[in-house]
Amino acid sequence: MVQLGARAKDVISGFTGIVTGRSTYLNGCVSVCISLEGLSKDGEPKHEWFDEQRIEVIVQSAFTPRESLATAGGPRDNPPRDGAL
Repeated sequence: MVQLGARAKDVISGFTGIVTGRSTYLNGCVSVCISLEGLSKDGEPKHEWFDEQRIEVIVQSAFTPRESLATAGGPRDNPPRDGAL
């Protein structure tokens, strides 16, 4: 299983970057999102989705989000009220 934060490469296209997403479908297919570590040739961020079977892990834990990023979104025990952040 390819872990989030791994540096990985699609063995067919050669696209290389950090695994930033995983998706599991009802039919059992698992897709992995790989994001470039920098910007594309056009100066834009870029990511692509690939079947997990096509992925080769280069470094298992190449990226660990800072605590502030890891807790910035998603469900909260005590969400803010009245639009206050």
